Amino acid sequence: MISSTLEMYQEPLTGTFEDVESDELEVYFALGIVNPRGPTLTYVAAVGSPRLGVPRPIVHVMLNPFSQVIKQVGRLTIGNDYKPEILKPLYGLDFGSCPSLILLSSNATDDQDRRIATEIFSGFQLENVATICQCIANHFADPATRIQEILNGHLPTINEVDESCVSRLVELAMKPEHIWPEIQAMTFAWNGSIELSGISDSLKNRAFSATKYKKHLIEQLMPSLWIPEPPKVGEPVPPPVKNPARYIANTTEELRETLQRENWDDFEIDQLADLLTSAILLYGLQVNTHDIPHISRLYQYGLNRGLDVDTRTMIEATAFDYVEKKGISPAVFLPFLVHDSDPAVVSKALIDFVSESPYVDGELYAVSELRSLFNGNLLANRGAVFGALIALGDIEVEPLLESIKPSLSVENVRTAARVHTAFLKKFSIAYWIKWANELCPKGDNDSLAKFGACATAISLCLRYDQTGKVVEAKRNFPCSKTQEPITFLKTWSLPEFAELIAPELYALESAESPPRVFSDVLRSWGLKPNAPLEEQFIPEEGSTNDGLKPLRDLSR
Repeated sequence: MISSTLEMYQEPLTGTFEDVESDELEVYFALGIVNPRGPTLTYVAAVGSPRLGVPRPIVHVMLNPFSQVIKQVGRLTIGNDYKPEILKPLYGLDFGSCPSLILLSSNATDDQDRRIATEIFSGFQLENVATICQCIANHFADPATRIQEILNGHLPTINEVDESCVSRLVELAMKPEHIWPEIQAMTFAWNGSIELSGISDSLKNRAFSATKYKKHLIEQLMPSLWIPEPPKVGEPVPPPVKNPARYIANTTEELRETLQRENWDDFEIDQLADLLTSAILLYGLQVNTHDIPHISRLYQYGLNRGLDVDTRTMIEATAFDYVEKKGISPAVFLPFLVHDSDPAVVSKALIDFVSESPYVDGELYAVSELRSLFNGNLLANRGAVFGALIALGDIEVEPLLESIKPSLSVENVRTAARVHTAFLKKFSIAYWIKWANELCPKGDNDSLAKFGACATAISLCLRYDQTGKVVEAKRNFPCSKTQEPITFLKTWSLPEFAELIAPELYALESAESPPRVFSDVLRSWGLKPNAPLEEQFIPEEGSTNDGLKPLRDLSR
């Protein structure tokens, strides 16, 4: 008899969409978030044809028009004793915000469907679940009205938030009358976010097209999902999500007048996004300091009105496109750094800002500006900006980092430790190691907390890696104006780089007091800790790489 097993990897393996687009997929569930500026479809599936006793990769896929994340999170073996309950660990993966669309496997019974949906929805914050539930209830089978109200910042009042909101959402979300309008709204929003949102042609050309999305949905996902019968011909079909409302200024003077008037209460959220985009690009084109206070208040107003992260990310991407292709000033990135607190938005803007900066009087323009912003305490998220400077991975910013470092709080450093890119750089890892060495002899609480954050950074960078290597590189500023934006000096595989940094990691493990956090750092790099087991720091979730892969002993 062959037993069924689900092996979950401790660290997911990163892939690309090409890894799944031509394979047979057995989809266990799919979740949809309908947002006209950034609809998102997430699903979990086994790759390949099911065969008794043959392991198949399990992938966790997140698709939206401007970002695709594919992670292999484990492998599943189907045996004679297979039951859907074995998939339970998959229901607790990170799916972002609470979805309004849920599609489940066609192989599950009705009772199993409800149990699975309940498990999945229970993983989201109850406040988020309650809000989505009430929004659907208020506009059942009418996603157009529901989404427009959300975009305009009109969220329903939720009097009570308890576990019952999960069961109510399951009941609503699984009704056939809800599912088809939601699928149609998702498809319409996908196309609209690319073609009707006013983004540049360059971004459109790089987007995951609506045609590609529909092909993937129909040919690879739907065959293994339960989909209700579509509405019959003649039955009323709910209208699609409305095109985003547009704000278009005919002249620079008109735009500046709208900006300076600061009377934006009548703007719909999409018009507000257009105005903010236009205002930021105008500033990059003319760099008129008189515009700064108005743009600052507009950005803050947009945040207060509910301008979401996806929209702000798209505005930043548009700004980068104009800097890269049309040569406007990199000053366009300053509003994101000054006013935004989201780490993803901030880190992208910071790296783009520094990368596109010219030299002014022998110093990068961005370095001079950032020094003033740090000294004036003008950044909404100091930690994310500092972390992004390290993740940039260029020795050019080291003097700035050193001048700022003493002023950072423990929380700033913890935030910085969680900012990484998909490409590991020698400078970034070496900087965190050097800082840990500086902090290790100190015994005060702040130093110990920052020391722990350094250890987190040295381990956490591996989770973001998409290349399996570490590079030593030098940017040639401004990057878009040179034939060779980055000069690569040396490359190491991860095992080779682990050998390079092993002496310092072992020295740090030896120097710190139990529980030794660098024991866990060593494990994350595939190295066997040297400290006795009872002195090692073991994460609460159970640790780590022991037993999953052999650990090399390089301590001697």
